[in-house]
Amino acid sequence: MFSFWIKVLVGLTLVAVAACGKLPRPFEPGAKDPNNPLLTLQDSPGVVVAPIYDAPLELAAPLADGIAKFLRAQDVPATAADILNSGNLLEGWYLQTDTPAGQTIVVIDWRLSDKNGAELLALESRVGMPTAALTKEPQLLIKRMTADVAPKVAEAMIGERTAQIDASAPSLAIGDITGALGDGNAALRRAFSAVLHRTEITITKFPEGAMATLDGIVQVTPHSEEEDEVRIVWTIRDSEQKTVSVLKQDNRVRKGRLARRWGSMAFDVALALRHQIVETMRRLGNSSFGGLSLPPALK
Repeated sequence: MFSFWIKVLVGLTLVAVAACGKLPRPFEPGAKDPNNPLLTLQDSPGVVVAPIYDAPLELAAPLADGIAKFLRAQDVPATAADILNSGNLLEGWYLQTDTPAGQTIVVIDWRLSDKNGAELLALESRVGMPTAALTKEPQLLIKRMTADVAPKVAEAMIGERTAQIDASAPSLAIGDITGALGDGNAALRRAFSAVLHRTEITITKFPEGAMATLDGIVQVTPHSEEEDEVRIVWTIRDSEQKTVSVLKQDNRVRKGRLARRWGSMAFDVALALRHQIVETMRRLGNSSFGGLSLPPALK
């Protein structure tokens, strides 16, 4: 399990804060853990994929499951098996037309909306295939529809997440993340942007003008024949490049687990640090009123 320590620096005085916490285990396919953030989406900017309206039973839920699985593979929290709390909702309306030539045309109108019902994305998917093939192998339609719509939803979720955030909110740039194996550097960047998106923090791509910058250094080393040791050091610096917080994580994972796609592990890392980052930014935002204030337990 990940454990982390937080060091808060005030002026030239370094105060070390020891804290322990646990990250969720890497999400296993079909996991039923109610605390799994890919399922509950209590306060993460993920996607709940509704069963496709008016679709045959053999397509409605499996297609929603396929889209959710694709989104998770792109490091977007997604589920087709839970209620919507504060995530976004993807809905699809199914229309099927059979032609005299033995072809079936399937059109699905998609709508992605936020928790307030505001439309984030609207598009149409159209797939034509032999009627006999659709009847025999509905999975072919699921695969083609997923390939059409899911990348566009992922792009919408990963892209301009901060366009409507209050400009007066504390702004944090995700800076350099280095050292990770596989797609870890990019996956961690996307995960922190997603996890922090629905907090009071504005996430920006540009360190210039941001209140602070978050940088990370990842180190993966062999621990045993079965496990690797993962150590990550995160540093938050203010606009003058002064260090205001250092957060450390370490964990043992199955050997080779992070050699390719990090997937949900990147969200584990970001979710574990969300509260500490938000608290650091709050104190940094209040620094003009007397500097960073320590929590009562540290005074």
